[in-house]
Amino acid sequence: MANRPRQYQPIWQALKKHKTVTVLSPSHLHKRLVKAVIKEKWMDDQFKKREGWRAMRLTYAIKNNEVTFFLSYKLTELTSGDL
Repeated sequence: MANRPRQYQPIWQALKKHKTVTVLSPSHLHKRLVKAVIKEKWMDDQFKKREGWRAMRLTYAIKNNEVTFFLSYKLTELTSGDL
């Protein structure tokens, strides 16, 4: 059996690369989509190891049929050397 990506994994991969991703989906699926992308973040062990102590914040905004995800560093976790 071929190693297929999980259903929401491509969204998480794009979010890691671009830090912002907008997905169009019917409004009744928004909660499911948000929950699935948050789960993808927690399942990505390589991402957690690579980022180490720098905690990344996953936020989202919903407007009509669009769900926009944002990935950013928590400002309290940054030091002047990171900027």
